[in-house]
Amino acid sequence: MKKFLASIALVATALLAVLASFNYAKAETNTDPTSEQINAIKKNCAIIKDNLKSIQYEDSRVRVHLGRYYDTIQSNFITPLNIALIGNNISNINLIENQTNFVTARSKFASDYIAYQKGLEELVSLDCTVEPVRFYNKLTSVREKRAKVANSTTKLRELTDKQVNLVTKLREVL
Repeated sequence: MKKFLASIALVATALLAVLASFNYAKAETNTDPTSEQINAIKKNCAIIKDNLKSIQYEDSRVRVHLGRYYDTIQSNFITPLNIALIGNNISNINLIENQTNFVTARSKFASDYIAYQKGLEELVSLDCTVEPVRFYNKLTSVREKRAKVANSTTKLRELTDKQVNLVTKLREVL
């Protein structure tokens, strides 16, 4: 795990160093890059693309891990508990609501990641020496999609924590 985190940090640092001249406020509004940014993209195109491919590879591994983790939580803990409670005529609306929210957030995570993955694939396929402006704008879009994936994982973590708290409170009552 430490090796994995170190490689992610290295790739992210390298990518940030290459893109350091970018104005992130402008990037969010999807405006065209400056000539300085265009030149930086063209000059460092191979390095940028190599870093993006590394990020793509690592993100896909993380996505598989998280997907399995979320599926396990949902299918082995949340759903069986609620079924058992209903079977024993114990009603806990908070647990049922949390399950519904978790299923919705899990679905959103999957769709957000698919959109991010598709955008990243398109970005990596662009020739940034020939189309630096399009590359820049696509990079901006991919960043926004990656932020959505991060928000989805945060939401799922919060719902998992809430589930633990709800189960702890349920134990105290039973």
